[in-house]
Amino acid sequence: MKNKISLYFMFLFTSSLLCNAQVQRFYYESGELKEEGILNAQGLKEGTWKLFYPNGTINAEEEYKGGVRDGIVKTYGFEGTLQTKEHWYAGMQEDSTWEYYANGQIKRKGVFKEGVYEGEWITYYETGQLKNKGYYKFGQPNGEWEFFRANKTIELKAQYVDGFKEGPAIHYDEKGRIKSKGNYKADEKVKGTWTCYNAKGKAIACKF
Repeated sequence: MKNKISLYFMFLFTSSLLCNAQVQRFYYESGELKEEGILNAQGLKEGTWKLFYPNGTINAEEEYKGGVRDGIVKTYGFEGTLQTKEHWYAGMQEDSTWEYYANGQIKRKGVFKEGVYEGEWITYYETGQLKNKGYYKFGQPNGEWEFFRANKTIELKAQYVDGFKEGPAIHYDEKGRIKSKGNYKADEKVKGTWTCYNAKGKAIACKF
């Protein structure tokens, strides 16, 4: 019963805000519509706002609560195709996000936490083939990352710490064979730890 009463008063409050709301439109100096949406009684953005390019195509769709982004935000390219889809809460980007190529293929996907990259992120080529994948912590690459060529072969497997290659890594040739392996320190190869290999898999002297 209490939940029903709470929902009822929430409905009345929302209805009151909408009654006092007004659609606001802003224009480019050249006269074309730039953005439009609702301003509540306090003059703050509320609900869905649409932004446009000067040529009239959609630029973005943003959800607002009390003047800050809260909800799904979509951005579009000049040609009108979906470019990104994001989740925002109380003015900060959170949760899942997707980036897209003009052909609709996912370009990159992952998660935000308190406005920065967090957890696993995956990037794709325009064909849909995997390009790289790895983990973020506090907005920086941390942990194992793998990079792939467009021909589907792996190119590099490396450990990252706070955005830098740190620790063991393996480089592969275009046929997926081990080319060299060793350790990194702050993105630099540590001398004396690297072993290189020829096409037959035989260890040879490294030339770096």
